[in-house]
Amino acid sequence: MKKSSVKLRKDLVDLHYRYKGSGKITLLFIHGWNINSSYWDEQIDFFSEAYSVYAIDLPGFGKSKAERSNWSMEEYALDVKDFIKTLELKNIILIGHSMSGGIVVEVALKSSDEILGVIGVDNLKTIGRTSLLEEKLQIDNFIGNMHTNFKGTVGAYVDERLLPPKSTDEIRKRVKKDFEDADPNISTEVYRNLVAFSESLDEKLKMLPQKLHLINSDMRPTLEKGLEETCLNGYEVHTIRDTGHFPMIEKSAEFNGLLTEVLNSIVTNFENKLMARATVRIEAPASKVWKALTDSAVINQYMKGVDVESEWEAGKSIKWNGIWNGYHYDERGEIISILPGIMLSFTSYSPASSKPDEKEFYNIIAYQLAEEATHTSILIVQDNNQDTSERDKAQHKWDAMLKAMKKHLESNSN
Repeated sequence: MKKSSVKLRKDLVDLHYRYKGSGKITLLFIHGWNINSSYWDEQIDFFSEAYSVYAIDLPGFGKSKAERSNWSMEEYALDVKDFIKTLELKNIILIGHSMSGGIVVEVALKSSDEILGVIGVDNLKTIGRTSLLEEKLQIDNFIGNMHTNFKGTVGAYVDERLLPPKSTDEIRKRVKKDFEDADPNISTEVYRNLVAFSESLDEKLKMLPQKLHLINSDMRPTLEKGLEETCLNGYEVHTIRDTGHFPMIEKSAEFNGLLTEVLNSIVTNFENKLMARATVRIEAPASKVWKALTDSAVINQYMKGVDVESEWEAGKSIKWNGIWNGYHYDERGEIISILPGIMLSFTSYSPASSKPDEKEFYNIIAYQLAEEATHTSILIVQDNNQDTSERDKAQHKWDAMLKAMKKHLESNSN
């Protein structure tokens, strides 16, 4: 695990973060009130084999600092957005604990094209419920007590509200120390703004473009009726039992298992959306279409200047070279499987791309042919695209190729 820092928001924010891994999907962990990025250490190590993993210290907590008087959730969301932009993070799944449940929702609302998924950890439990006057008075009293006796107030809050009696001494000491060592002025203002922001969360969740996933402790119930009414794109609650407000450190192995399930769901949906698909129906027999897909001399007739080299056997290489329709073909790969006249699959890599020359980043391309009466249908699928830009580029390339091949074959049907 590495640690670093970056200047954000016109150098007004000095943000510290931890990171590890180099996967095409980024997990961005954001901690809750009065704690820091170290609470995600178990997750950084566990998930870094498959993902690029980042965990930040929000300004005012941990080692991050900011020149500001506004400590609102909206400001924190702008910090996160600038962090994403500055580090050029792609394919992001946001994971926010406690107060950061609202922050990740705010970030997702303002950068939906970059965000694949939104996951809350022990938060968003009372969506749709109207606060009682008694509860508001308790909050005002709590804020007042923080002003007069910060350490005593937040320490008691940990014991009474955030950790069950059976929590280990090690975890209790850690959490209480972090709470009591927080900057009293910043912490109090953040809490005040968190309460105000919570009043608008119902309406914000209605606009959330992603499905909301929650991994919540059973220390207090999650009111799913409110989530059902507000999460118009769906929601899912996973409950981790016999734990307090910090399941990622209290039961890290079980928490990682639940988070793995959620991530698998998000990633599967993402990868399906990243598949480029092109299809066409050609008035020609499958044998003729197959030749147009695999014979370099025929290919060069409808894709002038492009050559394809291969022995067309499983395990043999395949190479594309040339320029056609504004696209520079400089690609190489290997035949995975082949059934002449029926299907072909192969890997593909372009040295001109920004991707590492490693097999996990190679595209997988498949041709499928189906002959019916006087026509043949072709489906081309390109998988393992790294982002929507690569998918769209591939979609355009294969659509143009099939359109040109159809025109060539049908105009030379005799």
